Amino acid sequence: MNRHHFLSYLGLGAVALTATATLARRQGRSRPPRIVITKTNAYLIGKIEPVLTGKVTQVVPSPDGRYVLITQALHPEPTDEIKEPFGEEKLWLYDALRRTTKLFHRVQDEPTQTRQGLMALSWFPGTKRALVAQISMKMEPLAPERVPEMKSQLGICDVDRGTIRWLSGLPSLFASVREVKGISGFLVIWGPDEVSQSRVYCVLKPDGTFTPLAKIVSSASIRVSGVSLDKKRLFLRATNFEKVAERFVRQEKWSTLELSSGTIIPLTEAPKEKEMIANVEESAPKLALTLRSDAARVTGLAGRSADTNALWLEASELGPEKKFTRALVAAEADSQSVQLLRDLSAVLYTHDDALYAAPIASLDRVAFEKMMRELAISNAKQTGLGLMMYAQDYDENFPHDPSNVKEVIYPYIKNNDVIADFVYTYKGPLELSKVEKPAETAMGYIPSPGGRAVVYADGHVKWEPTPEK
Repeated sequence: MNRHHFLSYLGLGAVALTATATLARRQGRSRPPRIVITKTNAYLIGKIEPVLTGKVTQVVPSPDGRYVLITQALHPEPTDEIKEPFGEEKLWLYDALRRTTKLFHRVQDEPTQTRQGLMALSWFPGTKRALVAQISMKMEPLAPERVPEMKSQLGICDVDRGTIRWLSGLPSLFASVREVKGISGFLVIWGPDEVSQSRVYCVLKPDGTFTPLAKIVSSASIRVSGVSLDKKRLFLRATNFEKVAERFVRQEKWSTLELSSGTIIPLTEAPKEKEMIANVEESAPKLALTLRSDAARVTGLAGRSADTNALWLEASELGPEKKFTRALVAAEADSQSVQLLRDLSAVLYTHDDALYAAPIASLDRVAFEKMMRELAISNAKQTGLGLMMYAQDYDENFPHDPSNVKEVIYPYIKNNDVIADFVYTYKGPLELSKVEKPAETAMGYIPSPGGRAVVYADGHVKWEPTPEK
């Protein structure tokens, strides 16, 4: 991304370094920058955009970060007359590259006391297809001791075609959908059945075909721990607690499930690590940026303050200088519903049940520092000219009050963005004629990544890079 696109992409133009934030604005303290600099790149946070408003329940990004499935539950509030009001649920697709949101599917509750729901389960790796589920739950009439009757239907959401292919021939209620390393598709598990404690296993592929594997009857908790190196067997670990001498002891039993025949073979001992591709839950991939939620006090334009949960974007590995290590994304965000897309193109977060996106643009750090250096020097030159014009109008005197320098030179510049980051440091004689060496006397500076642009008493500007440690 070149310099022009980098700035115009975010709509910031020359104010890239002076993007406003809510925190501490009224107090005049330094505004939190919306720039994060790492060892290799610089990231700018753009203007926050609403993605979907109202009762967002699920946000499931694709592995590459471009597409996001969003579920939305729109049910009226209960009343004295209607305890279970009926409404609808919607499935939306958000394109993070084009920044568009379109309705993909919707279900409505039925008048026969049946509540309909949608779930976005997971994306098939390396594809534009995702597994979704439609849940039906019969609410009434029910005896007090009965639970609602539930059924589910799985479907393949195809982004390219803009359709959902609903699958047939599957059991009525699934229990979990798991991605297993070494298997092309998802392992879908139905059960356990309340009566027989049986579980049904099958492999579901992106094209919608599925292979039944086995039916396992057990009251124990069964976990798929991995697949064999030849990818022909699943390793299963059954865990339960047995009472031994007035104590409950954890018991583990291992077995293998043959993928070709569905045969269950008990094992006498746990498999060795070198015998299988472990299905451990992968830790989140280490990205150049991370998200952090912190308690903060926000002051609005009216001067009122409130405690809130601020969302920050931080550098995982710091750049060459300890500046621009984190940036404010939003002054208010629900801490449990924030996501950084894996391609680092945006931050998604919810607030008051609505979903928002903060787009991120990246640029090579060296190119970014060069661009910012040119911008800082340009702003410093205009600031220096404003100081000289002020001195001419006030009998060759420089501003005497450091706290309002920006205010007194603003009429000569008429652009707050130019002087927003100017730091006035001059403490010498106010009369210009008494400054012994104007070309060597610093009046102040404008900080920038990689250094600062220093303004001198004769109006010229010099760039001073940050000293290397």
